[in-house]
Amino acid sequence: MCDPDPKLGCYSDTGAWDRWLFPLPESSTKIGTKFYLYTRGYSSSQTIHYNSPSTISGSRFNGNRDTKIIIHGFNSDSSSAWMHDMKNAFMTKGYFNVILVDWGNGAQTGIDYDQASANTRVVGDQVGELIKALPTSKSRVH
Repeated sequence: MCDPDPKLGCYSDTGAWDRWLFPLPESSTKIGTKFYLYTRGYSSSQTIHYNSPSTISGSRFNGNRDTKIIIHGFNSDSSSAWMHDMKNAFMTKGYFNVILVDWGNGAQTGIDYDQASANTRVVGDQVGELIKALPTSKSRVH
């Protein structure tokens, strides 16, 4: 499966991914990953994306601060209370860029854990692309 996002490339079911009945990931379009940036002093998020540099440069992202990335798991999305509890704990502790990753369309697959698991290949690549796009030292990203 070749993703419509050229930065992500193609995904195969050969090599390490050659597992009986294990699906290929869905496209980034179907998964619909969103990146929500939170910074101290603001209760609302800003949506940023690696394919839209102006969403990052026009945001409250501060490259001189550490960045914390929080990602949910299977059958969940970024509205999960634990994600906001963790984000709020960081906001209370200090000045951070906190990014919540929402890939709920790809994670909420009912009982199809294998498909959600396969979709993490795309989401992981998207998070990698976001990290590359952030104007900060990569040692500041956790």
